[in-house]
Amino acid sequence: LPGDEVLIKKADKKLRLIHPKNYSYYHVLRTKLNWGSRLY
Repeated sequence: LPGDEVLIKKADKKLRLIHPKNYSYYHVLRTKLNWGSRLY
């Protein structure tokens, strides 16, 4: 809306994320959404 503001600033604390070595976001999407599978 006119006059609204969004404030973005750096947090004081750090966040450590764990990411598996063989993890692929696109592979998960393909599996869950059945992309690449036959339509019949």
